[in-house]
Amino acid sequence: MEKIYRDADVDQTILNGKTIAVIGYGIQGKVQAANARDSGCRVIIGTRSAEESPSRKQAAADGFDAMSIADATKKADILLIELADPAQPPIYKAEIGPNLRPGQTLCFCHGFNVLYGAIKPPKNVNTVLYVPNAPGAFVREKYLKGEGVYGCVSVDHDATGDALQIVLAISKAVGSTRAGVVEMTFQHETEGDNFEE
Repeated sequence: MEKIYRDADVDQTILNGKTIAVIGYGIQGKVQAANARDSGCRVIIGTRSAEESPSRKQAAADGFDAMSIADATKKADILLIELADPAQPPIYKAEIGPNLRPGQTLCFCHGFNVLYGAIKPPKNVNTVLYVPNAPGAFVREKYLKGEGVYGCVSVDHDATGDALQIVLAISKAVGSTRAGVVEMTFQHETEGDNFEE
């Protein structure tokens, strides 16, 4: 039987002193950034658009330090990749990959691009997955009520020896361990999501 992780099972202090960059300020990015910040995490926003773009302006209006994806990658310890699947490979190649450093954590919102080789992270970074199983607005609504939306986590590559603890801490910061988080593989998550869609 798969283990279900809940709040008491997860130590969020592993995120202390770390900067989380949410890459993409859309439906999930906006919500996960807000929840993580409200949980005490240091959060910045990386957007692919110019300074005058609506998403960057919105992130700034919401009180976040918003910048280019390249700059956010350089400043972050953990990157939450909240971009749509088709947009991820070219942005990764241009802005994320060249700016990675050893020991960072890449956290994807869907396993598709990693599973099928469109994105190949270096072996000196953690490659993980966290997915809350609900639309962004509902994730935020439940969080604000002191509840959560269940989700899944996965570790594709553990470069630092604590990748699972890091991704579980992210899921706790967003609120999912309040309801329960299940560990699965990138393949399981991706194929399950493709089947549902």
